Amino acid sequence: MNNSEKSDFNAIAKSLLTKREMFAMAAMQGILSSYEVQKDLQDDARFTGDNFADVIALNATEFADALLKQLEASKPELDMKIPLWLKNQ
Repeated sequence: MNNSEKSDFNAIAKSLLTKREMFAMAAMQGILSSYEVQKDLQDDARFTGDNFADVIALNATEFADALLKQLEASKPELDMKIPLWLKNQ
């Protein structure tokens, strides 16, 4: 895949995926790129020997959910500074 194709893919992905899906995708890429992390996940109590992909997906979505929760909790108090007409769009 060349740079132009990567750029097109990224633009399409950003327009079609939710933040949660994009964060989960990034987490899954990180998990899959690290043998050490994959090895650690084999100790996950939910791993039964034949569901490793499911365990990776569960962990990726848990990371995504944790990030979204943290971002929401640390959201700055900017609502009062945003014009009402802009909030309603």
